[in-house]
Amino acid sequence: MACPNEEEYTQMMVAVQKRRAIRLGSGAFGQVYKVGDYVAKRIVIKDDYDKRSYDAEVATWEELTANGPLKPYLPAFCGARQITTDLPPKPDMPVGTSPDEMRAHWRALEAWMNATHGKPRAYAFIFQRFEPVRDLEARFNEWRLAPLSTEKGVELFNALVGGFNLFHRAGYIHRDIKPANILIRDADLSPIIVDFGLACKAPCNETGVVGTPSYLPQNLLERNNANRQNNVCLFPVKAEEVGFLEMLRRRMGCSRKRARKTAVRVKLSNSVAVAKYNRASDRYALSLVLKELISMTNWDGYAGWKEDCERLVGRYRAAIVPFLAASKVPVIPATAEGTVPGGSRRKTRRRQLK
Repeated sequence: MACPNEEEYTQMMVAVQKRRAIRLGSGAFGQVYKVGDYVAKRIVIKDDYDKRSYDAEVATWEELTANGPLKPYLPAFCGARQITTDLPPKPDMPVGTSPDEMRAHWRALEAWMNATHGKPRAYAFIFQRFEPVRDLEARFNEWRLAPLSTEKGVELFNALVGGFNLFHRAGYIHRDIKPANILIRDADLSPIIVDFGLACKAPCNETGVVGTPSYLPQNLLERNNANRQNNVCLFPVKAEEVGFLEMLRRRMGCSRKRARKTAVRVKLSNSVAVAKYNRASDRYALSLVLKELISMTNWDGYAGWKEDCERLVGRYRAAIVPFLAASKVPVIPATAEGTVPGGSRRKTRRRQLK
């Protein structure tokens, strides 16, 4: 099936805007709709940060789609389009620098900011071809009642490991690996990697904690400040990254003070170390997904296969340990409940901080 022409793109964007499309889901970076035989992700652009994020995501889609070995692990990308709104343009700086000209410019700029505050500049869309799929989170709920067969479990395990290895070899870090961002085809249970809103090209030049808190190394998070119920949280690491702070404040209900308090800085020496840290963080998140998959597979008679899978998961989890030791947050040995054995969470936290 070919991608739509320009007229069809326009019709689909209008259908989404007028709520004549089927809503499939939503997140911090946009909503996903089914329009005919296509999937459209709509992103509301309110400021320069939103625009940069959208442009980066489109560039990621274009580069990864051109990667032949990775194509089976991606949905068919069709392109991106935008609908601009009727907001007035931002006033240009005056050519002259006289006091009268500058005062007039600042008055015009203030009027423009008041008129456009909180209003979208544009609606951006990313289009893919639709496939019958369900996300891995929904599959896990299904497999809790009826465990996956050993053959299918091992096949999916290997496909997930192979798919994300190819993703990293392509030079990208996903930074938001979780079951909701992995789709499973109905036809053959093969995985599809989606949602590149946080993806970046290695080494990313960032050492902040970025992603969904439940799939991040918990020792890198301030337990009292990280809201694990948020769909996506961004934890900035540099004071000049105002865009990240605004994202937390506007979309997640986090104050700027709380955002800075939650920030974590990992001490890394060069770009190679940064790339290793980001890849290790990705693999840590993948290890949690794989661990869930192992627990939902029927291993009767195949204990050796299960041990091999668990060994790989252990290596993925261990890769983040050197970076935990370098973080500002103290490393807390945690049980499954998130506390040190023999103590409550509050007392444990107080002891560790001493």
